[in-house]
Amino acid sequence: MVRGQPSGWALAVALPRALITSSAHVSPAQLAFAFMLAVLAVIVLGVVIAKIIAIPVFELVAASTRVAKGDLDVNVREQAQDEIGLLSSQFNQMVSQLRQRELMHGLFGRMVSEEVREALLQSDQLQLGGELKVVSVLFTDIRQFTNFSENHSPQEVVGMLNTYFSIVNGAVQEAGGMINKFGGDSTMAIFGAPVNLEPSETAYRALRAALSIRIRILESSARRVQAGLEPINIGIGINTGEVITGNVGAEDRFEYTVIGDAVNVASRVQSLASELTDSNIFITEGTYQAFAERKRLLVADQGEVELKGRAESVHVYKVICMRLLAKTPQNAQDESPTRRNEASRRDAMETAYLYCRGFDPTTIAATKNLPLETVLAWIKEAAARFERSKQELYLEFNLTDIELQRLYDVNQSRLLPLLNPEQEARSYEHAA
Repeated sequence: MVRGQPSGWALAVALPRALITSSAHVSPAQLAFAFMLAVLAVIVLGVVIAKIIAIPVFELVAASTRVAKGDLDVNVREQAQDEIGLLSSQFNQMVSQLRQRELMHGLFGRMVSEEVREALLQSDQLQLGGELKVVSVLFTDIRQFTNFSENHSPQEVVGMLNTYFSIVNGAVQEAGGMINKFGGDSTMAIFGAPVNLEPSETAYRALRAALSIRIRILESSARRVQAGLEPINIGIGINTGEVITGNVGAEDRFEYTVIGDAVNVASRVQSLASELTDSNIFITEGTYQAFAERKRLLVADQGEVELKGRAESVHVYKVICMRLLAKTPQNAQDESPTRRNEASRRDAMETAYLYCRGFDPTTIAATKNLPLETVLAWIKEAAARFERSKQELYLEFNLTDIELQRLYDVNQSRLLPLLNPEQEARSYEHAA
């Protein structure tokens, strides 16, 4: 037995018959001593054989079991230069290669979402080529990035970019998309490739990512203001259409990407954010029509817009918000996308959100570049209709009861300075 397991070895002791039958010359004590000596020799021999063969084999078996369970921090001893030693060496090399593959797998997983990674690894899309697909393409860009770069050190620029890219990447991955490119201060994300999705689903996921990016960037900007830094503003453009998806490049170096006019349109639409500064999410008619539940989407129709570098104009919408619940007859009129103050409505919601998240009115005003009186009036108004505000903030931003309690407390105490009638009238005038 070796470690409680049968070793497969059988031991036998052979003694000369004369040693046993010739009692005339050998006393019983001598015979017993010789027998014990022989048994001891056999035991020693068995231990040596087990050490040379059986124990390393069982160590390999135990190590293989650990590897099969996902433990790659395994290494077996390489003692001899025989077949067992060679087997141990090959086993250690195999585990080392598995560790490297797992590291590459993990690095790849940092670049794309888990479902995208698995789709690429399990398909034949690791070869040059492409296929026609309908996808939604999302572009983001930082407004006035050139001025920011000129007025800050490289370390400050890189720090800001890393925060910005982390926010965009997190929102895109949570929505089931893939970041395809980081370029300077811009990003390009794909929804619907390589994971096949219905066009309506790609549009929904892209919009979900865009709205998440917007509110996270807003909160990050508020934290920058608290730290004495200026806020950052971004533009987002989304287009849905046919593209060629696949690997482009050389046989030994290529990248998975999408190519087509739909990509160029998304990039051009994103640039509208620098011109139409009252909003920062723009979608095309293609994305708007692809979205299956358009009643949930509150937009402002911009009509046909001329895009730089394109002969044909593109129908564009500004995105205000996307409800988790469809509109009802009671709120449809209030939320009409043709209202002239749709941007102010979004600003008011974001102001209430930041206040619930713990930011003071002065920080909110600086973050959103609004008069303090306007911010105070919006918070006061949201608190006055708390039940409705609570439902809207919960559905749109998934705020917790503890966070919403801060807005409720505005009605219960004088946490906010009261505005005089003249200031209050001026603030509502600005909001409208």
